[in-house]
Amino acid sequence: MVSLVAGTTAAAGMTLMPVAASAADDGLLVAQDRFDASTSSGWGAATLGGSYVHTGSDSYSQGGGYGTVTLTEGGQQREAMLPEVKTLDGVARIDIAMDEIPSEGGGVYHSVHLRQVGSTSYRATLRVTPDGRGHLYLARVDAEGTLHDLGYHALTEPVRPHGWLTMEFSATGTSPVSLKTRVFDRQAQPPAWQLESTDSSSARLGRPGAVSLQTYASSSGPGTTAFYDSLDVRSAGLAERPGPSPVPLPPPPAPAPIVPGPGPVEPTPPPADPPSADLGSTGALPLGQASYPIPSNAVFVSPQGSDSATGSQSQPLRTVEAALQRAATGGTIVLRGGSYHQRFSINDRVTIQNFPGEAVWFDGSTAVQGYTRDAQTWRHDGWSASFDNSPSYTPGDRSGGFLNPDYPMAAHPDQVWIDGVAQRQVSSKGAVSAGTFYVDYASDRLYLGSDPTGKSVRASAIGRAIEVRAPGSVLRGFGVRRFAPSVPDMGAVTVERPDVTVENLHLVDNSTTGVSLLAQDITARQLTVLRNGLLGIHGNHSDRLVMEHIVSSGNNVERFNQAPVSGGIKITRARDVSLDRATLTDNAGPGFWLDESVFDGSITNSLVHDNAGHGISLEISATMMVAGNVIRDNGRFGVKVNNTSDVALWNNTVVRNDRPLNIVQDDRRGDDPGTPGHDPRRPFPDPTMPWVNGPVTIRNNVLSAASGNCLLCVEDYSGEYSAEQLGVSANNNVYQRTSSSAPQFTVIWSRGAGNPSVFADLQAFKAASGQEARSLQLVGTAAADADGRTTSAVRQVTDTVSVALPASIAQRLGLDAGARVLGAPLD
Repeated sequence: MVSLVAGTTAAAGMTLMPVAASAADDGLLVAQDRFDASTSSGWGAATLGGSYVHTGSDSYSQGGGYGTVTLTEGGQQREAMLPEVKTLDGVARIDIAMDEIPSEGGGVYHSVHLRQVGSTSYRATLRVTPDGRGHLYLARVDAEGTLHDLGYHALTEPVRPHGWLTMEFSATGTSPVSLKTRVFDRQAQPPAWQLESTDSSSARLGRPGAVSLQTYASSSGPGTTAFYDSLDVRSAGLAERPGPSPVPLPPPPAPAPIVPGPGPVEPTPPPADPPSADLGSTGALPLGQASYPIPSNAVFVSPQGSDSATGSQSQPLRTVEAALQRAATGGTIVLRGGSYHQRFSINDRVTIQNFPGEAVWFDGSTAVQGYTRDAQTWRHDGWSASFDNSPSYTPGDRSGGFLNPDYPMAAHPDQVWIDGVAQRQVSSKGAVSAGTFYVDYASDRLYLGSDPTGKSVRASAIGRAIEVRAPGSVLRGFGVRRFAPSVPDMGAVTVERPDVTVENLHLVDNSTTGVSLLAQDITARQLTVLRNGLLGIHGNHSDRLVMEHIVSSGNNVERFNQAPVSGGIKITRARDVSLDRATLTDNAGPGFWLDESVFDGSITNSLVHDNAGHGISLEISATMMVAGNVIRDNGRFGVKVNNTSDVALWNNTVVRNDRPLNIVQDDRRGDDPGTPGHDPRRPFPDPTMPWVNGPVTIRNNVLSAASGNCLLCVEDYSGEYSAEQLGVSANNNVYQRTSSSAPQFTVIWSRGAGNPSVFADLQAFKAASGQEARSLQLVGTAAADADGRTTSAVRQVTDTVSVALPASIAQRLGLDAGARVLGAPLD
């Protein structure tokens, strides 16, 4: 017989069932729900399996013989867990339907999680995109909510409104873990497993965990109403399930909190036909997996240490501040595993790293205990944390345009979580309701709108986390979360001196910006930057900045205005800036923004998708390369080129955005001292910064639009330059139109003064302009799939449409000079 895992505790009313690992026990039912109840908030209890624990219970209801999840707007994610049901080897089955297919954006995601402990789980996801297509994904979710893709399959049958589908997900074994999933019409016989994968990695999940259902609507699209029915979970391994118990059993420990995963970070299937470029990034190693050599003179720190200790491995210090006083110039500080509620400044060159194999967090939040019921709220007395709430980079300046009037509390850095779920700050006690909080600064009181009884409540109590003020320093192998920097603080981590390296860092759930890079010769590699209030990564005066293997996702959760600052990454007033192999997704703003006199910037081999703003924005800058990227499903333009000279756009797959390529000129000029955005370190006027578009070279791109009125759009709002005078040169591209009338135009082409020329058809544009001599137009035939992979209709014309890659582009894409590729080189 299989024995229970050490430490597992049964709940009252639950029978612990050791299950023989034999085929005879396949199909043991451990959870079931037919959704026959009638509820208006939450799903209550399953028929078998105990009660659900929700994120956002007001989104859940039952009635009519099925369960309903209502997401009122894009970007919302909800989860329902059965924490009392734990399986190791299990199969979950659920019926799914939707009120409507999403009209736009990145789609709706229906996920089943198995082996869920805290935020870690295996996940099978059915994604439904606006074209009605279904996509299956398998993934492992780590402790930070980051997805590690384990497989992809495109369904052949369309998904229809109110059409019931059955989804099954199986997870078995421990070394390796075997995963299988399939989706099929509820009335049909189950097909063979459509997607199978194994997880042999050291991070595989080999212990029992809970079952949960998750629904997410992409932030670039509308909300959704989803229906669920006929949940069954069966196990052939260790299980706990509710049942009659003749003897009262001790109460269970509190279930692990449901921590919202990064609905924004979507799985991407691997290339079908190697060799291929390595697009995108998985960001930082999971906490605890980084391993760096430890020099003999290292100083050690531990949350259990003492600042009166020697700082040796056997007698560690308690604070980094004390370690900085002990470490020699150029020395190393090693952090033992655990959580550190500390802030510090580095003023002498040092390396700070995790102990090999140990997970380290710097956590700006603290547990808040002790509440008094106060009318419809819960009050905590003696809360004295207070922060600057200036909504611009200048303290006290409220005129910067950062605040969206619909989100007036965005610049207040206060943050509260209940059982890991972020609460929303409101401006008065009278506005407090479920899921919100209010800080009464005058009376040092914190008010909660949700009952904290028996729950973990944490609130941010420290502003900035780390200030690097010593050249040559290194930060690596740890996480920084839940700090409360104000907008003028620039970021939870600020790098203020040159020649600094930051790598394998997690920057998560900070109130404004994750990390700000404010000096020259900085290397930022393998960063995971999630759910920060304003911006993931900021840079200014950061010449020779190298960024690679970055994940920046779900940022601007406070919903500041998209301009002047928001989103995944924004760099200003810098020279020689490169971003390679990044994943920028589901930010409530642009994915990547170079602005205000950036010279020699590039983004290559990256995935930029489902951001609410532009995918990539190049503004009042010069000398740019955008090459080898998948730029898809963004709420605004795929690539915006605005008053930026010398731009090379090569081999990008730019699909299902608004306008894919929007090249626009306005009346700002580099020789106008009254226009903001000049680099004060440069001579005025700066001869490298005319702030006039062109030349713009457009080659080997694949273009389609979701909502825009044109595919190649060149306009001059100042009425001064024609497209030819701006030096726009386009050839060897593929244009995809959904029909002969959509989008309205293939090309909008500036004539300088007056309205631009418009061309509904590519052939007419070719004849009138001499451009695009070798380019191809597809009408009604898809050019790329849901993940931005070019279709056979594109691949089969590569030799006749594409132009051979020059060495400068090929090298950046990891290909041989002379290679011929259309779109991003995924295949």
